[in-house]
Amino acid sequence: MNVRTNHVHIVVPPHAKGQDMLHDLKARATRKLREAGLIAAKQSVWTRSGSVSRLYGEASVAKAIKYTKHGQGPDLPEAQQPRL
Repeated sequence: MNVRTNHVHIVVPPHAKGQDMLHDLKARATRKLREAGLIAAKQSVWTRSGSVSRLYGEASVAKAIKYTKHGQGPDLPEAQQPRL
């Protein structure tokens, strides 16, 4: 997982249903952000859609993990990383 200021990249196991996982991750993240007081109760956080890509083969999975971990630019400063 790589959380950026305006998007998130996550690689999940192949048995996960893409759109269901996307919905569940957004819901849990929103709940945690609200519990931490980082967003208001009625504040909209996410776009209605999101990108879900199926990965086929170990090479594709390895490439996606590498991109997720190392292809997003420099890490955010510690002060900008909320502790949830």
